[in-house]
Amino acid sequence: MDEDNQSSTYAITEPGAMSGDLYGTVDFADGFFYNIDGIYLAVAIFGGLAIVSNILAYLIGRGLNGDYSAKSLIKAQAVADTLQCLFLIQLGILYNDGTSPMRPFWNGMNYSNMSCKLHKLYYNFTPNLASLLVMMISADRAVAINFPIFYKDHGTSKNAVKFIIVPVVIVSFLTSAHHFIMNSTSEESGLCFYNSDRYSWAADYNAAVQYFYLLVVPVIVIANISIILGMARIKTQAASTKSVTWSLFILSAAFGVSFVIFRICGAIANVQDFTDPAQFLTAEAAWAWGNVAVTVNGAITAPIYLLMGPTMRRALLTNFRWLTGKPGARTTSTGN
Repeated sequence: MDEDNQSSTYAITEPGAMSGDLYGTVDFADGFFYNIDGIYLAVAIFGGLAIVSNILAYLIGRGLNGDYSAKSLIKAQAVADTLQCLFLIQLGILYNDGTSPMRPFWNGMNYSNMSCKLHKLYYNFTPNLASLLVMMISADRAVAINFPIFYKDHGTSKNAVKFIIVPVVIVSFLTSAHHFIMNSTSEESGLCFYNSDRYSWAADYNAAVQYFYLLVVPVIVIANISIILGMARIKTQAASTKSVTWSLFILSAAFGVSFVIFRICGAIANVQDFTDPAQFLTAEAAWAWGNVAVTVNGAITAPIYLLMGPTMRRALLTNFRWLTGKPGARTTSTGN
């Protein structure tokens, strides 16, 4: 940093750009928002914490007793969040290794066309999957609280896999696959962008997809209001049911906040002109801050579960019975 004018010089690169890119450098006043090195270091750190957190979350879901859908949804959400955070950790490490997160390298080589396509598909598929699963967790708890008899008969782990998790995976893929089709690496510049001339339909489809995912937060809000009203109305719920319900309530609320931040950052990035170095840096910083929100949310998943009551803590401990050599009591059923 130049101590005279307190400014920093950032290399401006585009997704998939080769070293020695087309944009040169741009001077920006040293600011918190544009400290992309530090932001992606935070992504790598929080991403690592999120991996540990989601492993614990998976074990908590595995340790819960009873046959009900929330168990399968907790485990599926932990897997989806882990896949997303593994990718973001890679971006954080590569950026601080001198490689822009928007142009990852493997084995020192620039993106091939297939790598570009897979990168875009994976980058969009994993957050779509995680967001839909959290939305369905909220809806599932709302049904469990407000329609306990129906839930007892139909809200099984097997049904959750068949009628929630598998359809969510399919929808997430279908709302991400266009990125594989429309993106390619330019032979002239090495940039990884979608071909707006050849795939003009993709812009309209992508806009429709974005509107579709805007429904996630309203559904979570409505489901959580329903949960609060249901919990207030029913006074005889088991402590284990309350523990699981409030854990998932707070999880979905925290996710809703991070999801809004992620989408706002994406919107800021997408309105920038990537041919302008200053605006491209703004886009890159916005993407980075959105990724911070995702990894922070992943890192707090297990703490939310464990702080919300003994049921979740006992569920985790059942996976470590071998440490004490004792049988270890299973948690009570929380089917509704």
